[in-house]
Amino acid sequence: MTFTQLVRDGWTGTCGKAGETIRDQIEAGLNGSRSLVFAALICDEMTLAERTREHRGVSAG
Repeated sequence: MTFTQLVRDGWTGTCGKAGETIRDQIEAGLNGSRSLVFAALICDEMTLAERTREHRGVSAG
């Protein structure tokens, strides 16, 4: 499985406090004149990971 597939299917990502930490790191990198590659996938559909958890009856938290 490629990294792109992991992201697309929802097996990697952040929310809440982790997202804030990533934002801070991005800002620090840009303020330090460093290069940055950042990708985001935002959609309303459930990811494979969410569908799997729902199928198994496991909460995301």
